[in-house]
Amino acid sequence: MRALLFDSGAHRMEGYGAQLAYRAQTTPDGGVEIDPEELAQLVIDCLDELHRQVATEGLHVTAVGGSAFWHSFLGVGEDGRPTLPILHLLDTRSAGEVKRVPNAHARTGCVPHSSYWPARLLWLHSNRAAQFAATRRWISFPEYLFQKLFGRAYVSTSMVSGTGLWDQNANDYDAETLAALPIDRCQLARPEDMDQAAHGLLAEHRDAWPSFADAQWFPALGDGACDNLGSGCISPDRLALMVGTTGAMRVVIESSHVEIPEGLWCYRVDRKRFVMGGALSNGGEVFAWMKRTLQLPKDIEARLDTSVPGAHGLTLLPFFSGERSPY
Repeated sequence: MRALLFDSGAHRMEGYGAQLAYRAQTTPDGGVEIDPEELAQLVIDCLDELHRQVATEGLHVTAVGGSAFWHSFLGVGEDGRPTLPILHLLDTRSAGEVKRVPNAHARTGCVPHSSYWPARLLWLHSNRAAQFAATRRWISFPEYLFQKLFGRAYVSTSMVSGTGLWDQNANDYDAETLAALPIDRCQLARPEDMDQAAHGLLAEHRDAWPSFADAQWFPALGDGACDNLGSGCISPDRLALMVGTTGAMRVVIESSHVEIPEGLWCYRVDRKRFVMGGALSNGGEVFAWMKRTLQLPKDIEARLDTSVPGAHGLTLLPFFSGERSPY
């Protein structure tokens, strides 16, 4: 989690910011979970520190935006409290349910896969029946965070577009996919409420952050969309190649309609722009895991710099969590 400060020209202001690390909890059956309360508190702690820095310098914040990990997923009850932990995109426990998900890829831009909401909803319905029944709304982590800050779960089209429930060209939920799931449309964010800026922090946060209190808080966009925006790859002739926890290549297309090619995924930057590409559920995290787990030589980085791929005769395809853009 990190909080940064930018000037009115969108240039980062050095010397301001906060960053806190967290790690998801894994289970032997393929589960990857995060405590939503813990994650929300880390965000609040980062904002506390950034506010301290801003207030010390007498600066005024006019807007807050965010980038959040796509495909995050949790349930909340009538009281707004979590009924389930966040299921991370690398959670593979719903792999067995994938075959029960309609292949609406041409509309949703999402192949049936355990990373997306449909398979997870089916898995939870069968394997976490009591928690499933107690859930009144299915939301992403940014929605939960805004609910904590404002008392209402604001969300962007960008975040919803990565669920596997969204018809990208229609800018609405996909009817066939919803019909195959044991949920009601009223348990999801309403399209007409998406992309609205939030105002009016709850009293405890308004009192703690007077320098943020008058700002417009915009719902977070998906991290992959922000990767293209931040790198300047916002036209069809510029592709962004990113290796982070996972790996992806993406292109942004501003159009009223797109044809989604077989094998690629397609989500939304916003109501006017699509983001399309291919991704692996494995990237820098695989290397980090290898460094933690294997007895690698201390000069491994130097050796990799001078090595020729495949020269040793062994090729490793690191699909530890599958491949979200087949082939």
